[in-house]
Amino acid sequence: MSRIGALTLGGQFNADLRNQQRTYYAVSPEALVRYTSARDVAYGVFAQQEWNVSSKLTAYLGVRFDDSKRQSPFLSPRVAAVYKPSDQTAYKLMYGRAFRNPSTYERYWEPNPQLAAERMNTYEFSAEHTIAKHLNLVGTVFHYRLDGMIEGVAVSEIVLQYRNVSSSRSTGGEVEIQGQPVDWLHLSAAVTAQRTRYAEPSRLLPNSPARLANFTAAFPLLRNRLDFSSAIRYLSSRQTAYGSSVPGVALADLTLTTRRLHRNFNLQAGVRNLTGKAYGDPVSQEHLLEVMPQAGRSIFVKLLWQQEN
Repeated sequence: MSRIGALTLGGQFNADLRNQQRTYYAVSPEALVRYTSARDVAYGVFAQQEWNVSSKLTAYLGVRFDDSKRQSPFLSPRVAAVYKPSDQTAYKLMYGRAFRNPSTYERYWEPNPQLAAERMNTYEFSAEHTIAKHLNLVGTVFHYRLDGMIEGVAVSEIVLQYRNVSSSRSTGGEVEIQGQPVDWLHLSAAVTAQRTRYAEPSRLLPNSPARLANFTAAFPLLRNRLDFSSAIRYLSSRQTAYGSSVPGVALADLTLTTRRLHRNFNLQAGVRNLTGKAYGDPVSQEHLLEVMPQAGRSIFVKLLWQQEN
């Protein structure tokens, strides 16, 4: 067995062809307060090397470098070890570092040249086990550390500036079962419990549910001419930026997708928020609203195009 496995190389390039922001005061909408045009060019390159340490242990080491015209460069390492004592069981230990650059809105709403990227370190351990021929059980524990969180800070009664002002920590676990208990049915169910708080002083992070759950099921109809899928998503109660809370909510979706309607395209239609549940999401403190109402029942139709070679 070769010790050195696959080497993966890649890159990414992004260009903002148009990026403009205009600011007006509500009391005098005809008066332009600030005009910003901040087009940017960004690129990223990455590499990942695989090592076959033994017949049961594989290690992965990766690194990504990002840079742009207007943002600072960032180096993101990624390390993983996968141990497979048998064909049915695998254990994974993973570490990664990621970032999010401030948006044009955050950097130039009230200009802040010192505004830096948010930085996240992630630690995960997962165990996967095949409990049936096509059915897998996955358990994961995780810890995330987010530093340099970007938040709006009131620097006067009428001026808001975005700054790197805080850090947060999130620790939790997830259990998921997925696969095909029978040939015609695809199932996936997951439950997550987590605790997400500001680092200093320790307090709950707004819009961070302590429990999440989702369930999806899909099966064919009309002699495999249609795919039917349904999903149920649950979020527990969440705290707002002002200290109150929004209640937990469960939402159901339905989707129908054609199969082989045409060699190049299919149709997809469905309903989001099937029961028309009224709910809202907390928003950041710099907005006038404490809770942003979300869409009720909505119907969609999509044309899916795929060019055959």
